[in-house]
Amino acid sequence: MKKFTRIVSLGIFALVFLFGFVSLAGVAPIGEAIKIAEAQTGSSAAFYTACNFSRTLFLGSVGEDVRCLQRFLNSAGFRVAQNGLGAPSNETDTFGARTRDALIRWQSANGLAANGNFDQQSASFYLSLSNSNSIPNSNPSNSGDPFYNQSGNLSDSNKEEQRDALESINDARDVFDDAENEIEEARDGNENQNNIDDAEELLIEGIEELFDAYESIVNGDYDEARKRAEDAEDLFEDAMDEIDGGNNNNNNNDRDDARDAIDDAEEAIDNARDEIRDADDDGDNVDDAEDLLEEAEDALDEAWDAYNDEDYDDATDFAEEAEDLANDAIDEL
Repeated sequence: MKKFTRIVSLGIFALVFLFGFVSLAGVAPIGEAIKIAEAQTGSSAAFYTACNFSRTLFLGSVGEDVRCLQRFLNSAGFRVAQNGLGAPSNETDTFGARTRDALIRWQSANGLAANGNFDQQSASFYLSLSNSNSIPNSNPSNSGDPFYNQSGNLSDSNKEEQRDALESINDARDVFDDAENEIEEARDGNENQNNIDDAEELLIEGIEELFDAYESIVNGDYDEARKRAEDAEDLFEDAMDEIDGGNNNNNNNDRDDARDAIDDAEEAIDNARDEIRDADDDGDNVDDAEDLLEEAEDALDEAWDAYNDEDYDDATDFAEEAEDLANDAIDEL
């Protein structure tokens, strides 16, 4: 139990400082994140110059002054994020790592102490810009970014993908709460310790998937975020099934084998995706590799479908096929 509590605490702590849309008390309500996504309107020229900086802002700070700082940095060309939370028209009230990095770039460009803290020196320089009318009145254009329309906001299709991803995360967190409660009830009821341990391991795997979903949201990869959240939800449901003791030992072994195969496939696909991205950046032709990667992702989806239907033999076969295709994609480079 101590191991589980420690991992959950570390996960929440990391989310606070890496992604900027969680609070120190834990993950912020996903409904608030959905509101942020829905709040992207057609105006990209609304930049608020009247920021009231009455304190030093640093990693972990929360407040409307942080949101105003993000708006200023975005409008000045020092993007907090290209898309997702922190991007123009989608600023947040939380000072995360991306806010700090954007601030450091702005400080360096203006000859200030590049310490990543919006301190008195930075605030004074901001005020001098404001008084001299040097602060731009609109956000930079995102016209070259396929995720944005010409007004500088997320396109309608990407708004929908973002919303779907956030709703999937919300669903996963609801199932996590249910699974956590069942584990606690099983512990209080002195039920089979092996089942409880297995359920906690599944819960931890689900938390890792959910963590990846949050990271994908921040990176603007909403389809990947949705898939990760759905995987997390499946794992949380498996944790509850483990407590219910609905599977016999042989079925448990088949399930574990299928899950291991899926994990291997996901790792291979992640590696292939990274290799393809690097090769593409180097100017290499990656078309064939991308086709193989797409086939691998389709096979992985089939594996998850079979796994959720408790057809563990097929799940293993599909996962192994996905892993082979991902490795072939790497070999193609």
